[in-house]
Amino acid sequence: MENIEATIVNPLIGNKIPIPSYSTDGSAGIDLRACIDTAMTIE
Repeated sequence: MENIEATIVNPLIGNKIPIPSYSTDGSAGIDLRACIDTAMTIE
């Protein structure tokens, strides 16, 4: 797996907001998180 270098510019990322990560073995891509203030359901 290749490492990706990134600069975190929002201090909430890694503290209040999880850092994008591979959530399951064999994932083709990382799972992203939305930086929103309230819960949202996408249908």
